[in-house]
Amino acid sequence: MIETTDEYRAAYRGSYVGYVSAEFDVPPVFSKALGAELSKRARDIASRYGASTRGELKSLPVLSEYVRHFKRFKKTYHVLLQLASAAEGKAIPRISPLTSIMLVSELSTFVLSSGHDLDVVSAPLTFDVASADRSIDLLDGRTQTLKNGDILLRDGDTALAAVVYGQSVHGMITESTTRALFVAYGVPGVEADPLRAHLDDMAQLIGLAGGEATMSGPEVVAVS
Repeated sequence: MIETTDEYRAAYRGSYVGYVSAEFDVPPVFSKALGAELSKRARDIASRYGASTRGELKSLPVLSEYVRHFKRFKKTYHVLLQLASAAEGKAIPRISPLTSIMLVSELSTFVLSSGHDLDVVSAPLTFDVASADRSIDLLDGRTQTLKNGDILLRDGDTALAAVVYGQSVHGMITESTTRALFVAYGVPGVEADPLRAHLDDMAQLIGLAGGEATMSGPEVVAVS
């Protein structure tokens, strides 16, 4: 499902990447079971972290390693901002079922991931090192120049996601997606187990989304 370039392996040797994919006969839905679990996760996050300061959140295991990676590029890890918002009791957005599953699992495990419609993108997808001569078409409609040295996921020459800036509109998951690939991004300092836990968690949540899903993975690969 995924491959890595020589440049990526040289720059991020010792880190990990992972994926899990799911294929449905019909688009997944916000089933009663999935809705209940997402609501429970939101309550748990507010209960567990509601009294935490931003500094305390930033120092949490796993999350702190992503904060460090983003700081290298003078950016703030967006999962930290989303966690702080959820900790205050603000609602976690309900987008499409699969996108909401990815979001709530990121808030539960702190591991960064992206989701892609396999009827639009072409596997294998490639991990590469971003450069300022590349750009990405973001979900909010902006075209963003990438940061030199960041982690880039691409489909051929098309940028699908960059760790610092997020996903492209190309191949994004929608409510009608029936074949989805979720990719987990390890950064230096994040071991294999958190990525595996994140992918396993998403697989469990996908099982609540109605219908029978055919799964591939989860798989976590060392970058070497």
